[in-house]
Amino acid sequence: MSTLLDGVGRLLKVVFGMLAILVLLVAIAGGAIYYHFARDLPKIGRLSEYQPPVVSEVFSDDGTKIGEYWQECRFVVPYEEIPKKLVNAFVASEDERFWDHEGVDLKSIARAFFENLRAGHVVQGGSTITQQVARALVLTREKVWIEK
Repeated sequence: MSTLLDGVGRLLKVVFGMLAILVLLVAIAGGAIYYHFARDLPKIGRLSEYQPPVVSEVFSDDGTKIGEYWQECRFVVPYEEIPKKLVNAFVASEDERFWDHEGVDLKSIARAFFENLRAGHVVQGGSTITQQVARALVLTREKVWIEK
């Protein structure tokens, strides 16, 4: 009986030892995968420093506007000054469930995945307004992996 218990004890030690090694290898692989994809992403703190390109206005000495220059004609408008109907129209066209999720809409992603799979090519997107803004602010053109 004693030898049987010794054998079971040794077997349990081997199994737990192999399990510990497996967990360690999975953790190392997960860390390596995370590092590979996250190493060249910008720091999130830089988002507060974001300054979109806006129209440059040139004024004469007397304060008269004499010109405007831009690559993209943008004017920064505080959210409070945007009409509620415009906000609702934008949300309805881009992310109708915007007020119901926390930034990632798994239901829309799954719907788009199956519709695209059924069609054999991309016919729908499942990204939220939050994801679109994050991509626009964080990723440069070279970093956008999915072609539209």
